[in-house]
Amino acid sequence: MRQLYLLPVPLTLAILPGCPGPAATVKVEGVVTFSGQPVADAQVTFILDEKDGQAASGLTDAAGAFVVKAVPARYGIVIFKPQLGPHPLQSALPARYQDFTTTPFRCVVPTTERLVLDLRNDEQ
Repeated sequence: MRQLYLLPVPLTLAILPGCPGPAATVKVEGVVTFSGQPVADAQVTFILDEKDGQAASGLTDAAGAFVVKAVPARYGIVIFKPQLGPHPLQSALPARYQDFTTTPFRCVVPTTERLVLDLRNDEQ
């Protein structure tokens, strides 16, 4: 007769090879301004320069400050602030800051600097 040996689940999981766990995130702090003035209630999204991966985002507070937790990588940063009025899906900020291909903001995480994202009118 065959004997069956059962290992406790934690021990079994410890010896089985598997996928690595999720990458550790790093806190990135910054501030968004428009022509030097704080931008409140804007969504700041870090989009990986690589095709695969997860974006990270955060909202600005009344002082324009934000915190994003992202995995170490190189990112493009896009910023969107809903426009008040009949078209809330349009941004109250210049269009170039909403598009990964046109945003001038890039960041390598981790960074020790507090990011200052100062937006300007497209005409400036």
